[in-house]
Amino acid sequence: MTKLNFSKWTEYDAVKGAGKAANICTELAEEAMPPKSVRKSNPELIPTKEQTLLICKWAVSLKPKE
Repeated sequence: MTKLNFSKWTEYDAVKGAGKAANICTELAEEAMPPKSVRKSNPELIPTKEQTLLICKWAVSLKPKE
């Protein structure tokens, strides 16, 4: 997992931002985020499948056109 600092998001170029967004999607889709300890003690923080899909669609939209 890579670190992500949303306060620096505007400093990322398009490729780096798209890569970080793709990593967010992957972490959510693989249920690695939030961490298991958080999931267990705070199940309300687990994103729904619809929320995960929305974030993944956002991530895809950031991918630079070739």
